[in-house]
Parts: sequence; structure tokens; C-alpha cells
Amino acid sequence: MYTVLLARTAGAAAPPGPSALTVSAVVLAYLSWEVARKTVRGRFALPGEKLYSTAVGAAASLAMASALLLVACALRVAVGATWQSWTAPWLASFLAPLAAHAWAWRGWLRRTGERYAPGGPALLGYVAFLALPVIHWAATGGPA
Repeated sequence: MYTVLLARTAGAAAPPGPSALTVSAVVLAYLSWEVARKTVRGRFALPGEKLYSTAVGAAASLAMASALLLVACALRVAVGATWQSWTAPWLASFLAPLAAHAWAWRGWLRRTGERYAPGGPALLGYVAFLALPVIHWAATGGPA
């Protein structure tokens, strides 16, 4: 998929900006999932467990994961807005992965008395982030 995204944004005469934004969006989306999956409330962390939430707190860690995904989605919209086949509904679909993070927040806020890691919903958001360009390509007949 990275090849399809880069091939669409990086031609011989294309400026490097869209390519860099595309790759940055994918990296940020992955980092979002990575941070979310290693987030647990401090009192439920197992001894010796290496978590991002240990360093900054569970709420800050989950907020950072959500912010990373929000920036990744914004970068994807910025690049997608330059393509003719990405109409407003398709651009709005780029926000769908954020719904998974809303689910992660909901679970984290509701499950205060048990060990809850928001990695599952965050993984769903990451997979949705990666799948949307492929779905668009299948629906419109190409990445352009």
C-alpha cells in the first residue's frame, strides 16, 4: 500500500511534499497505535512493564495517541484534497479512524476499576486508516 500511495504522490516531476506528508501520516498513525497499546492506568501496571503511560500518565498517553492519529488524518486530508477523485465524502471518511479512538476513550473512562488498555480500539483505527485508500482505489478504479 505504501508503494501505491507513494506512486500516486511521487512522480519524476512531482514535488517531494505530498510524498513526505503521505509517509508521515502513515508513521504517525502507527505511532498512535503503539502509544495506545502501551497505555494502562498506573495502579494496574504490572511490575517491570514498560509503558508510555508510566512516564506521562495514562490520560496524557491516551491523549497523545489520539493527537497523533488526528494529525495523521489531517495530513491525509491535506494530500487527498489535491487529488480530483477525493470528493468531500471521501475526505470525510478519513476521519473514520478517529471514531475508534473515541471508542478507546469511552472504554478508558468507563473502566476505571479494571486493567484496560486502549490498544484494541486503536488497532481498529490504525487498520481503518490503512484500509481507506485501498477502499477508495477499489471504488473509484484507481488512486487518482
